[in-house]
Amino acid sequence: MALGHRPLLWALIRLRRPHVVVETGLWYGLGAMVMLRALERNVEDGGHAGRLISFDPDPTAGWMVPQRHADRWTWARATTQDALAANLAGIRVDLFVHDTPSEPDLERYEFTTAADAAAPGAVLCSGNGQNTPALRELCDQRGFPFMHHDYAAAGHFYRGNGISFATATRMTKTL
Repeated sequence: MALGHRPLLWALIRLRRPHVVVETGLWYGLGAMVMLRALERNVEDGGHAGRLISFDPDPTAGWMVPQRHADRWTWARATTQDALAANLAGIRVDLFVHDTPSEPDLERYEFTTAADAAAPGAVLCSGNGQNTPALRELCDQRGFPFMHHDYAAAGHFYRGNGISFATATRMTKTL
């Protein structure tokens, strides 16, 4: 996920104050560190203690996450195919951040599983932008609103893919 996405995730967590945040793809842990700090700030401001569940099978991933966040962070050291459904069973997800490779079938699986566990009004986010149609297809199937923000990183070697969002709220059509 591009560095430019991190402030958006920070803002979402600070504004929406989620109980459960899920990210797929941890890599070095920069995104997890930002999201965990936002959850920590929510508590400092008198809010509840939200938690983050991260998925990444790489044993070297997540090295940037400070130990002080251990009480609100669960790292599932497995692929999402092996562990996502089991880890989301019985909980409601308020924010889901997809950041694994842009593979259509993988994205469809992750977004469908997250949508099935989504709390009302949950936000589903794709750091892969519109590399695959998976999030947009899910929104079309379930009647969720979809938004894509396309941006370009100024003066950077990697332009970025933009970021896509959906809200787990059925839209009603009016005539």
